[in-house]
Amino acid sequence: MGNPMEDRIARSMAEFEERRAQIMDLQREFRSTSVTVTAKDRSVEVTVDAQGNVTGLRFLNAKYRSLPPAELAAVLMQTMAEARAQVRGQVLEAFRPLSGRSIGEGEGLDWDRLFGRLREEGLPVPPVRPPAPGTAARPGLADEITEDDERENR
Repeated sequence: MGNPMEDRIARSMAEFEERRAQIMDLQREFRSTSVTVTAKDRSVEVTVDAQGNVTGLRFLNAKYRSLPPAELAAVLMQTMAEARAQVRGQVLEAFRPLSGRSIGEGEGLDWDRLFGRLREEGLPVPPVRPPAPGTAARPGLADEITEDDERENR
């Protein structure tokens, strides 16, 4: 029978490699992803890539010629913003299954849930909560993100 910690590490590494491969596939897919949006007045069409860069701009009729410069600029900016919002939504939706939000559900890591089974097996685990400010240096891991957020809020 193998070491439980080594087994968990091996499973975690396999999950990591699977997740990494999925992310690489998504990145390749997004290299060719684009969104095209037509302005509400149908005067202009804007295409953006997955990074939000404008890759195409077409004037669909002669209406743009009669628009005052400020209005044409506003139509272009609004259409670009809509295209960027749509492509951002597509990218976020595609990455959602890979986001790992199940642990802690967006409230930071749930250390008790993450390390609970290891603790039950009697294996050493990092502290669940960081020590109070002003205490001695802590051994093991702590939720550094939470600590950074706490410092910023002071």
